[in-house]
Amino acid sequence: LVNFFFIVIFSAHLMACAFRLVAGIEGSGDKNWILNYFGDEKYATYDDPPWATLYLTAYYWAIMTMTTIGYGDVLPVTAAELVCTTVCMMIGTSIYAYIFGNICSILDGMTMRSQTFHNTMDQLNTFMEDRFLPEVLRVRLREYYRYKFEYQGLEDWRSLMSGMSPVLQGEVAVKINGSWLRSIALLRDCDDKMYTQISLAMTSVAYCPLEMVVHLHELPTAMHIVERGIVGGLHRIYPSGTCLGEDCLWQPIESPRSYSAATLSYATLLSLQRADIMDVVAFFPHVRARLDRAGARARAQQKVIVYARAVIHFKHALRLFTWTDPNGTGEVSKGSMMLSKVGMEAAMEFVCRFPPCKDLYRVDPLFPNALDGVVQACWGRWQTYQNAASKIQSAFRGRNQRKSFLEIYRIKKGAASMLQRGIRTMLFRKRLRASFKMRESLRAGDPNADLRLRLGHIEDKLATLGGSLRDMECRGWQESQFLIGMLAEVHTAVRRDSQASRMVLNHRTLAVSGAGA
Repeated sequence: LVNFFFIVIFSAHLMACAFRLVAGIEGSGDKNWILNYFGDEKYATYDDPPWATLYLTAYYWAIMTMTTIGYGDVLPVTAAELVCTTVCMMIGTSIYAYIFGNICSILDGMTMRSQTFHNTMDQLNTFMEDRFLPEVLRVRLREYYRYKFEYQGLEDWRSLMSGMSPVLQGEVAVKINGSWLRSIALLRDCDDKMYTQISLAMTSVAYCPLEMVVHLHELPTAMHIVERGIVGGLHRIYPSGTCLGEDCLWQPIESPRSYSAATLSYATLLSLQRADIMDVVAFFPHVRARLDRAGARARAQQKVIVYARAVIHFKHALRLFTWTDPNGTGEVSKGSMMLSKVGMEAAMEFVCRFPPCKDLYRVDPLFPNALDGVVQACWGRWQTYQNAASKIQSAFRGRNQRKSFLEIYRIKKGAASMLQRGIRTMLFRKRLRASFKMRESLRAGDPNADLRLRLGHIEDKLATLGGSLRDMECRGWQESQFLIGMLAEVHTAVRRDSQASRMVLNHRTLAVSGAGA
């Protein structure tokens, strides 16, 4: 409209200048439009009126000529002025018709859109009156339709893009949606044809404030691009131009989402369905392979997570299980691996019927199968425990014999520990003192005297420990007898040659050097 206004002003200016120029070219005769209009003694010639008055008069004539209003006060007088007026009428009417037609088209389009909006609002008001909707809901509905009227989304130019050539569609799609799609890691460095097809598959959806875009535990069937507005979710804010829900590209379709997202203001989102994306990606093998690899990793990760959740649920339910043996003494037993077969069957049934502690476990379709796998693994572990318990019971019948077995095992373990501590104490902690005594014995002429004393002391200790272990007939007693025999041989060798060279007692091995060894 502004352009058309300036065209009218400039065209009228040119016509006014031409009308004044014709009178100036003909000269100051007795007849012209100036003398005819200013025909009194004050303005005797055409140069007498001020130039501003002449310009306004000529401009007034030009506007009347363009608008075809007619003449009556400013009239052409000479033949040249008649020719100029005719030409200006032809040009002015053409310009006026062109401008007026375009203005009518613009106003008609604006009127149709506004009329459609007002008709929609009238129907909305009638509907709200008939259904007796509350005032708060009426305000929200009116604001929503006003937002849709002010901000037209993708649907308005979808038909326009569909009429373009494939090359132009690709260029326009890359300019509009390329930056959004490239922000997704799995869709980077792709062909412009893929971006074009994905852009044509988008649908524009308008949301009110605090409206859920992604619901908790829903299946990953769509992703969203924020075109206008603000969305909150996953502990962050999604402004205009960001993507939300891109996990639908790699997450298994049966895995529910563990998060939700909602709009924080009026927002327009471009939605992409998972099925549409997969249909487009099927024609691009390298992108399809990239999505398959990401999906395989996501499925493996999901199975591990679901199995861990099943184990947590199993332990929690088994901890709360109590069972009373109807054929026994009536004692109450908690859930463990030492229950009888009847008790274990009751425990597994209780675990399977126990409600999950979190909503995500209930909606996850993989959770029941994972829980069945945990139960089967528990049965296998229980069978292992039962086999071990049966072997122990077959060796020791009765409760007293089992207690004796545990007591003997405890004594054997303590004696073995004592034997190890005694050997370490004699061979490590007092080796400095032994070396000092060995140096003194060397001065006396018997280099092995001190060593014989130490070996005798060790032999006495081992004999004492061996006596305490002899009745058990365990492995510790056999080891002690072996050490006693070895030390006896060393002692005999030392006695056989008391004048032999010095013997060395190492903390790791016993080595005898000299002729006596």
